[in-house]
Amino acid sequence: MVTIVEIGSTKVVAIAAEIGEGQRIEILGLVTADCHGVKKGAIVDLAAASRSVDSALRHLAQDIGRSEINEVALVISGPQLEGSSVQGFKPIIPKNRAITNQDVMEVVNHSKSGIFPPDRVLIQTIPREFRVDEVRSVSKPVGMSGAKLEVISYMVTGMANHVQNFEEAVKMSGREVEQFIFGPLASGLGVVGQTDLDKGTVVIDMGASKTDVSIFVNGALAHSVCIPVGGNNVTNDLSQLLNCDFDEAERLKIGYGCAFADGISEKEAIEVHQLGQPTARPMQRKVLCEIIESRMKEVAKLIRQHVEKSGYGGVLEAGVILTGGATQLPKSKELFSAALNGMPVRIVEPNIKNGKPQVGLAAAIGAISFVLQTSEDLSPISKSDSWQDRAKGLWSMFSGKN
Repeated sequence: MVTIVEIGSTKVVAIAAEIGEGQRIEILGLVTADCHGVKKGAIVDLAAASRSVDSALRHLAQDIGRSEINEVALVISGPQLEGSSVQGFKPIIPKNRAITNQDVMEVVNHSKSGIFPPDRVLIQTIPREFRVDEVRSVSKPVGMSGAKLEVISYMVTGMANHVQNFEEAVKMSGREVEQFIFGPLASGLGVVGQTDLDKGTVVIDMGASKTDVSIFVNGALAHSVCIPVGGNNVTNDLSQLLNCDFDEAERLKIGYGCAFADGISEKEAIEVHQLGQPTARPMQRKVLCEIIESRMKEVAKLIRQHVEKSGYGGVLEAGVILTGGATQLPKSKELFSAALNGMPVRIVEPNIKNGKPQVGLAAAIGAISFVLQTSEDLSPISKSDSWQDRAKGLWSMFSGKN
């Protein structure tokens, strides 16, 4: 059994799962709890965040009939994390002998041996592609013969204090962090299929306070970014411009909001409970939607810029996948498609309970998949207990993928 914890700005998600019959993931328990002490994806009150984690894990343990949960895999994200492609090289001596698991670990370790600032720590190293001599796009080099082995890896580092705060929030609850899972990677794996991975896709996970963007090319994570803007920013805009409190703005957004104002009749009216006013006042619904559209377009424009800067914009045949609570507004697909130069857009949420989509759980579900279904071929020969010494590829994520 593995337990995944995701500490968000508004909620903590805790999931326990294991591999069941037919190598399928079986969800044993799922708990969401209110989260306190986190703002814009960063911990601002360690004790409050730890209490939130403890509450979620205690309820999860009760739900699955366990006395306690001692170890968790922790999803971590935020602008404080960065990913980059790195390369490793290793000569095979003697030449043309069979490549071993130890060779693979050594070349992966070489790829992550670059120097980064002392205020940053390594989170994950994810092999993207192996090369044996002149043969490229090798997924499993063990057993092949060659004179040299190369790897292209995606290395994720984070600000040391940011990572330590999340780890400490779990430790203060009496548990240990077994490993970290990079949030944009997890979000993507929670909603993509094998075809999406292979053809190339961009996944946009828009939550309450941030938007994670992950680009997958040739079956691997190739680029990612976290934009510190989410659904709460839309609500804050409404609150300020309509002179109402946050809860009223959220009610209006969910009940009457639309990502595109075009097509909304100017004759359609809604009522707003403004601050300092004894009774609700009427306003055009179109004005509400125009405010929403402005902020959503800003996010979509930033994403387009990052996609263009990544250099992968022309190879994303599977288009765009939207996920997360902030993408549930009507016409979100149309807005993002227009902003991303007409790319096809789908809204996808993971199905884990009774076949019904679960909004806002893409990262947690993707992390479960990563921990339980990804290849273990790259575990260190030394069987190190350090999560920083482990590396996993995505090539066994899906059944039937060799």
